[in-house]
Amino acid sequence: MRIRIYLTVLTAFLTLGAHSAQAGSFWDYFFTPEVQDTTRYYQNRSHEMHMAIYEMDQWTPEVWTTNGGGEKSMMDKLYINGIITDQYIDDGVPVLEVGQHFMELAGNDQRRVVSYVDSVFGITQGHESGTIILNHWKADEAVGVYTRQGLQLQ
Repeated sequence: MRIRIYLTVLTAFLTLGAHSAQAGSFWDYFFTPEVQDTTRYYQNRSHEMHMAIYEMDQWTPEVWTTNGGGEKSMMDKLYINGIITDQYIDDGVPVLEVGQHFMELAGNDQRRVVSYVDSVFGITQGHESGTIILNHWKADEAVGVYTRQGLQLQ
């Protein structure tokens, strides 16, 4: 008789665990760790403005100059890694030819690369147009423009 009661109770628990109407099952409640993974990615938090990502950004071009071993060394690294492929003047406007690796960078890093090049050569401050045209190395088409106001990509 006792075995029948135990089997009935066990069957009831298994049924409740398998067909729970709540978000988690009976077994999830008892066998999950106390500290659950509550990682939230920034993009999924729709109540915060997008530009809030950059509010606490402490990056300056001097950081790359210091960590990269100087301006020339840092520019060489950008060329070696295929981020920048060429620089030239076309009809009086500076053109920065960017490689495929530039296109694969995150938007924030793309902005940093062009801002760094601008800080090294002082293009937006010293040049009459104050504009850098970004050309894709393979397509030989403009993919963006950098001015004193920032980077705009197409």
